[in-house]
Amino acid sequence: MLKKSLLTALAIVVVSHVAFAQPTDFGVARSSRPIRILLGGGASVPVGEFADRYDPGYTIHGSLLIRLGSFPINLRTDVNYSRLKLKDLFSPTGETAFADDATKMLGGLLNLTLPLGTGPVRFYVMAGVGAINVDPAQFSSTSPESSVEFAINGGGGLQLRLFGLEAFVEARINNVYTERGIVDTKGISMIPVTFGVIF
Repeated sequence: MLKKSLLTALAIVVVSHVAFAQPTDFGVARSSRPIRILLGGGASVPVGEFADRYDPGYTIHGSLLIRLGSFPINLRTDVNYSRLKLKDLFSPTGETAFADDATKMLGGLLNLTLPLGTGPVRFYVMAGVGAINVDPAQFSSTSPESSVEFAINGGGGLQLRLFGLEAFVEARINNVYTERGIVDTKGISMIPVTFGVIF
């Protein structure tokens, strides 16, 4: 029910923004270049069942932000790498095991970004789909092998000028669908919170 409400609210924002957006506002502050480069990184926080097995980790990503002519929505391609460490597990003797094992994820996402407002600080929302290569932590001889999985993501951020550079800070939720089922109950769900610069 919550997901349906959020999707409905996002749809209302998109429709109203497209209807009333100024033609010159593309969410690409202080630049008319058709393609911008974004580089960033930060923390990746597991949520749901995934948080029961993994500690927060880190994520890095590079992106291309592409203007779509006079259309007020941008296209953004992301390449992401995330690493999350398996929580310490304890053997019957009380010794910590598998403390160095981690799940590593490398993939690409294709997003649409919608800038909201004008000025030196701009809010934007984004959503998209992609494919993630998941290399799971190897904690036993029966641990699964790496595989490529379908993923969706959505979130928002701020684009601003900082110390003479254009910068962004954003948070989104990444859901990865696995062979076990939908991710919010039995798969991978995490929230990357990142900061970066725009060229």
